Amino acid sequence: MVGVRIITLVTILTLILSTVESVKRRKEDVPFKEDVDHAFNVVRSMIDENANNTDKTDLPFIGGLVRLSFHDCIGAGGCDGCINHTLIDNAGLKTYSDKLDKEYDANFRDLMSRADFYMIAAISAIEKSTSDIEDKKFRFTRRRDFKLGRKSCPTSPAENKPNVIANSLWNIDDVLQFFRSNFSYTDNQIVALMGAHSLGRARIENSGIEGRWVKSPSREKGKLLPGSVLSNEYYKTLANRPEWFQKIRSFNGLTKTQWENRKEDIDSVTLRGTPDQPNMLTNSDLCLVSNFTLNNHSTGEIKTSNMTDGCNIAFNSSQSCPVSPTFERVKYYAKDQNRARWVADFSEIFLHMTERNVIDRRALIKYSELKKRPTRFERYLYMMGGPIRGF
Repeated sequence: MVGVRIITLVTILTLILSTVESVKRRKEDVPFKEDVDHAFNVVRSMIDENANNTDKTDLPFIGGLVRLSFHDCIGAGGCDGCINHTLIDNAGLKTYSDKLDKEYDANFRDLMSRADFYMIAAISAIEKSTSDIEDKKFRFTRRRDFKLGRKSCPTSPAENKPNVIANSLWNIDDVLQFFRSNFSYTDNQIVALMGAHSLGRARIENSGIEGRWVKSPSREKGKLLPGSVLSNEYYKTLANRPEWFQKIRSFNGLTKTQWENRKEDIDSVTLRGTPDQPNMLTNSDLCLVSNFTLNNHSTGEIKTSNMTDGCNIAFNSSQSCPVSPTFERVKYYAKDQNRARWVADFSEIFLHMTERNVIDRRALIKYSELKKRPTRFERYLYMMGGPIRGF
């Protein structure tokens, strides 16, 4: 009889201690380090499991998770784990958020906010994108400075508030104004962040445009392929400014402009997944080097050299467009000797982006300062009123 009472008492005490731990963690809104590390590992496995090839070198979830974080952070509530999937500009993001939400709801709901989990996914993706680069100065190594403690919106993961999404059809004035007003970024910081377009690809059924931004030289067998590697190839593509040709793409009634460096008008969709698919740029990319004028704001068509007040995107023309105020920074990042500088600048500004609209940034805790989960004995001391590490 005494033994039964002891077992019952131990069970009750264990439940009390678990409750104390959970309540205290929720109060602080900061997860324990072990849980964050587990989340990083889960996302990394998710990226590999969704590879497009057997040797896991073509990893669409890298670009997809980074894009998801950006669209979360520029949403109505900032980086709050909420996405409005009814917006056409967020098309395709459910592929990634559905996977994350399923994992979060099953294993992390009581351990951290969805807002933190989404940002962990993005940081994990960027880490993976530089993981096979031998020179460490070209890798993303800023996990230690990544902060946690965000709060999810009340309707997470859904969001029904209006959003202002960055538009791929914009010219340089539009792009600079958007980032200045929503992030207070300098021109150089904007250029640094745009290098994220070295990751991922666009699909016409999602965004109305088709192709990769970067088509790098072939890499060694077993190394990550273009679109899965964070690199300064994006800036090289822009700085060389070859003769790009304006292409008008249409899908399901949506018409948009993109640019390809070939004159032939071949359907890029039919070449998807092959080495023959040309890389592409959008207006919001090309405007970093060319200060052009929009002729049609709804499709993004620009005034070319055969139009009044039009210009030519290529440098090798007497009617070349004026250079943009951001062109010098693009050229700087395009140089191999400045690649490490760009990685550092990108890392800094991307981490800053993941904190957008956090009401009190002082409440966030760096990864390097996260507490370890307290032992059962330490939780007992806490219940008894004694200060312990981890709380």
